[in-house]
Amino acid sequence: MSSFLLRALATAGAVGALSCTSSTRPTGLQITTDRASYDFVTSSGPLVRVVFVNASTQTVLLAACGNWVAHVLEKETGGQWDDATRESCGPTPYEPFALASGDSLRTGVNPITVGRFRVRAALYGDGTKVTLSRETSPPFEIR
Repeated sequence: MSSFLLRALATAGAVGALSCTSSTRPTGLQITTDRASYDFVTSSGPLVRVVFVNASTQTVLLAACGNWVAHVLEKETGGQWDDATRESCGPTPYEPFALASGDSLRTGVNPITVGRFRVRAALYGDGTKVTLSRETSPPFEIR
């Protein structure tokens, strides 16, 4: 599947919340965004381009839902990071998406409010829940 298609589908996720476990696990992923700050100029929010790079020697199984690969947007509130994700697989089970060692995945996210955010990878679990990557993107600002 092309990175353009994955990027388009990842930003078009359905409204809802990911069903996540509270645990995290290390993966060796490097998660980056294209900038450290963005201006909020439209009601859909700015497009934050995100890149997941598998810097480990193992394949990492990301959580996929149909044609898009899930990720988790977190917002800092009162010194704590809270889930601000709008994507959901709904009743459809998550499927594994293999990101091989050295491979990368480009996607995007549109925060719909101002604040400080970061992104985590949604890792494939048992099909009904995902585990979060311990790694996060550097925090970025929407102003």
